[in-house]
Amino acid sequence: MDDLSQRATKFVTEYCLEILEEVESKIPDKGSLARLQAALNHQYAEQYENKVFQYQWAMRHPLVNEAVTRGLRNRFPSR
Repeated sequence: MDDLSQRATKFVTEYCLEILEEVESKIPDKGSLARLQAALNHQYAEQYENKVFQYQWAMRHPLVNEAVTRGLRNRFPSR
């Protein structure tokens, strides 16, 4: 993924954020960053070839990681 174009990086980032929203919608009660991470870890352990695996793989790209991290900070501001 080191040679992704800016447009491709944008699409991968959007895909990762969609995965996070989908996982968050399955969390009972109010979601938090800790619960979201726990749900991602649980789903990753359940199946190897799924969206969470793809999310984890995409997060290895520095630009995608930075963009998704910023999105998470905006969604879950530190208190």
